Order: sequence, then C-alpha cells, then structure tokens
Amino acid sequence: MNILGHHIDDEIELSIVAPRDGIYLFDLIDGSRERLGKWLGFVSNTLSVSDVEAFIAEKRQAFALGQSYTFAISYLGKVAGVISIEVEKVQNAGEIGYWLGANFEGKGIVSRSVEALTQFGFEELLLRRLVINVATENQRSINVALGAGYQLEGIARSGAKVGEDYYDAKVFSRLSTDQ
Repeated sequence: MNILGHHIDDEIELSIVAPRDGIYLFDLIDGSRERLGKWLGFVSNTLSVSDVEAFIAEKRQAFALGQSYTFAISYLGKVAGVISIEVEKVQNAGEIGYWLGANFEGKGIVSRSVEALTQFGFEELLLRRLVINVATENQRSINVALGAGYQLEGIARSGAKVGEDYYDAKVFSRLSTDQ
C-alpha cells in the first residue's frame, strides 16, 4: 500500500488526512452529529472547522513521528470519513478506528477500508497485532471487525467513554500470523 495514497478499488481511496479535508470532515461530523456522537467522544467537542483543522495538524505531526497514521476515506471522489491506526511501538501493535458520514453508510466502505488498513499495518508498518474496540451495542462495527477476520477477545468493562458516560467495549484483534 502506497503510504501517500491508496486506491482500494474503483470507488474508494485512502489519503493522508490534509488541511483541504477540514471543511468536508466538519460537514460530515455536523451532519451526522447525533449518530456519530452516540459512539465517539470527539463529536461533542468538534464545534467548528477550526477544531477539525487542529485535529488534522495533530494527526499529520503524529504521522511524521510514526505514532499515528490517519487517512481520509474518499468514496467516488468525495470525502466520506476517516480511518486510522494508532501505533503502540513498545507492543508492536496498533488500534484501528474509523467513522463515516451517515450518507456513506451501507456501501461496504468501512469494511474495505479496514481490510486495506489491516494490510498496511501488517505489511508496511510490520505490526504484530491490530485491535478494534467497539461499543457492545454498535452492531455495524462489530460486523466490520468480524468480517475483516478479527477475533473477539472479550469485553473491556467501561472501555469506552462518550461525554461523561462509560460503555462496555468489545475488543477484537487480529495478528499478523492469522490466516
């Protein structure tokens, strides 16, 4: 996978999140605020394009340091969401996270993006283990993890925080040695 941009297929492309993506990502968050806010803590604190621009600057710096690899997901040329690997170098592991705007759900975009990022994590970053944490009630993301070959390890009690509330999270993992 070319780290600077990757066409997953004729519909989906991953590219390093860039300042030009800020307005599109904010519009996606704002238009999907209720749905995304149910699962993701950052949504309630993302109130302007400048908040997204600060996120992008932070993630680009982390990218340069090899700590995090954050990509804009584009579908048919339109920014649709974000996917990332947060790297834990000591453990030679990473955690994949993702979100999509509501208008892009149900098209297999996240499933294909997770598979591509999993391949990137194992083949390019040479990670040994990848994890996806999912709120226990988020069936769509549970299906994504299982469909990408991740195995359920267990439940992290109060493993996810959204606002002031804590939720249990299912922990899925995949190893570079898994078939």
